[in-house]
Amino acid sequence: MDLNAYWQEHKRFLIALGAGAGLFLIAWMAIAAFFGDELTLLRRRQKSLQADLTQPLHSSSVLAALQADNEALERVFAELSGVVSSRRARTSPCAPATPPAAATSAWPATCATT
Repeated sequence: MDLNAYWQEHKRFLIALGAGAGLFLIAWMAIAAFFGDELTLLRRRQKSLQADLTQPLHSSSVLAALQADNEALERVFAELSGVVSSRRARTSPCAPATPPAAATSAWPATCATT
């Protein structure tokens, strides 16, 4: 194939391709000149943070102490929930000591729905 014929046929495309490649290289160098230091700093910071994420957040002794505290809190919560529910059952208007023989106006309306 004749290179001169190729040039004559595709002159506009080759010029546009060369101009685009040149513009890309100029823009690449400009970005590296203006933001190169900041980009390097951000990449270094990212690597440092990724290395920190590979380390466990808490040691095993701290984790064991936190689990013991959690179990103690769950026991206290269960105990308090039992006290509150038994106290609520004793003082609830829906559960009187002696329920009426027939539904009367003395029986609260909210108790009929529960």
